[in-house]
Amino acid sequence: MEGGIVARPEEWPFSNYLDWIGRRAGTLKDETFIRQHFGSPEDYERFMRDEIEQRRMSEQIRPYTWD
Repeated sequence: MEGGIVARPEEWPFSNYLDWIGRRAGTLKDETFIRQHFGSPEDYERFMRDEIEQRRMSEQIRPYTWD
């Protein structure tokens, strides 16, 4: 956990993230949306991991920027 929140989206039990990436058979997802916007559940998972990594990188370099 980081700051009281999970480090990875699949660790949060109240999220439908596991449904979206095909690791849990839930009903809180829209297969058509996933395929239209990401191609596949695996592509969505990669997108999320890239976004999380980018945010972490941004937070790591923030002290060295003029923000």
